[in-house]
Amino acid sequence: MHHTIIRRTKNSPGKPDATGAFIPASKRLRELLLEHGDSVELLDLESKEAKKILRSETPTDTLSVFCHGWPRRVEALPRWRLGAIKTARWMQRVGCEQLNLFACNAADHDGKKGNYSQMVAEACHEIGHIAQVFGHETSGHTTWNPNARFYWATPQGVTTEDLMPEHPDDREAWIERMKNDQEYRLLLPFIFDNDEE
Repeated sequence: MHHTIIRRTKNSPGKPDATGAFIPASKRLRELLLEHGDSVELLDLESKEAKKILRSETPTDTLSVFCHGWPRRVEALPRWRLGAIKTARWMQRVGCEQLNLFACNAADHDGKKGNYSQMVAEACHEIGHIAQVFGHETSGHTTWNPNARFYWATPQGVTTEDLMPEHPDDREAWIERMKNDQEYRLLLPFIFDNDEE
């Protein structure tokens, strides 16, 4: 498989968000995917290649982004519904079956402010592209955030799954694992690929 990773590499004013989270997390995901025998292209958000990603014709199986996010957008991709449609079309064109948004609020499931993950999944469904979109429902650390959700675009429609367990004991264990098991939380979006092997 071929994977593309885009990460923010410049810290926000007064915050070590890039050097403390986005850079080390993306670097470790790259290492894990290479250990799996896959190829990985790592792009800095500030680069020309990352800024023009949706114009790229280079085939890729997955796109993972490590950056800031909001309910209607993430830094690495164009915003709101039109941006989601452009992203879905690009995914179809290059064969990208997974979009992994390691970004705050990108899967804000309450729907009040938007839900970029869902919009991309819906756009994929509308054009007939089967895909998985992973995102976080709330603000939090780029990978530790336990409020994670999947969306799947299928021929029948869009389905979703909240990963936060309902039972308090299970919930506590889940939160603990997301905080302490870096390999697990980084490879979480790839879990269904791993099950197939």
